[in-house]
Amino acid sequence: YKPESKYVPHIKNYLKAYVSNEYFRNEINNQRFPREFAGFTMAEYKELNGFREIVPNYVKDYVPVNVYMR
Repeated sequence: YKPESKYVPHIKNYLKAYVSNEYFRNEINNQRFPREFAGFTMAEYKELNGFREIVPNYVKDYVPVNVYMR
């Protein structure tokens, strides 16, 4: 996947929040946006332009999340 440069900061923040926070990951996997999550805003979520589904699928396929849970 090659996103346009204007989406990269939002995708980077989304990826970081998704990998590093189990609560955030569970909410996204259940198709709910966590309203009280301070590390990633609803405005950023809206700017993802199709990467809302791509990032979780990428993480599931290629990122060993348990390594980051320590």
